[in-house]
Amino acid sequence: MWILWGLGVLVTTVTVIVPSWTWMFSSWQFESPDEMEPSPRRWRVVRAGAAVILVGLIAILVAAVWPSDNTDKTNAALTTIVIGDGLLIAWLIITTVSRKQAQRRAIDDANPPPNEPSSLGYTFSYLSVGISAFAILAVGLLLAGAAQNGADYSAAHSPEAHQAEIDSAMRRANDLHIQYPILDAAPATGGVIDPTDYAPVNAVDRTPSVAWDLSTPTVDRSNDDILQGADLVVGTFGFGCHVTGIVLIETDTSVTVGIAVTEEPSADEQIHCNPPTEKMFSRNWFPIKLAAPLDGRQVKAVGRGGIGLYIPPTLP
Repeated sequence: MWILWGLGVLVTTVTVIVPSWTWMFSSWQFESPDEMEPSPRRWRVVRAGAAVILVGLIAILVAAVWPSDNTDKTNAALTTIVIGDGLLIAWLIITTVSRKQAQRRAIDDANPPPNEPSSLGYTFSYLSVGISAFAILAVGLLLAGAAQNGADYSAAHSPEAHQAEIDSAMRRANDLHIQYPILDAAPATGGVIDPTDYAPVNAVDRTPSVAWDLSTPTVDRSNDDILQGADLVVGTFGFGCHVTGIVLIETDTSVTVGIAVTEEPSADEQIHCNPPTEKMFSRNWFPIKLAAPLDGRQVKAVGRGGIGLYIPPTLP
């Protein structure tokens, strides 16, 4: 590919410098080619066409060596095309308004060779140069747009973006409550709700992450502030009761936990909380500061046996 590219650069560069060399491809058709050699005006058209192609070839080189991703490469190539075509247009304007060039063209135009194209022919020649420049610019714009769309798609579907969506969903599904007062027994009024699971709190490792980073505080405080000094978090689903404190009974071998609420048990001896519909399946976490480190002690609920250790979900 680069051999063809180098050959293209060589041919177009030579054509820009000495456009008359291309006459050899046409002169063979005529008996008297010396008398029919095109005018300088026609060579200016050939030079402009070669310059447009050379700009496109340089843009390919810029895209290949630009030290970045495909989006930046195509943007660099597009910038090269815009600058190159702009310089070419400026050069054409300057040569057009130049007095010396105008005088030279006047002399040349006064004595055109027999094979000189008509004004209409030149119009179509210049039009073809403009179409070539526009086509190269359009291709550059299309490639830049495709590269940008590819970059946007990659960013939107990157592992980081996917993980951010998962983290956002986790925060909506987990609520972190404040550290409520510790009670050494069930209150005389109201009831006690058993948590469904628990997890030790480690401030150094920031575990469990569901409490440190993937929960939304129910008050205007940070997760770190709420969890300060906590040794344990217990969780329960769809919580909508009014908490008065945490029942906590510690022994050498166990930690018994319950969530004290103002609501009384109903006739079926169950406490019915009515969370908002959007919180029906959310998990509520309650941080607890223990009198002594957990150190492998069994965590139990007030109204039943042991509760399970929280295991983070396996996320896709």
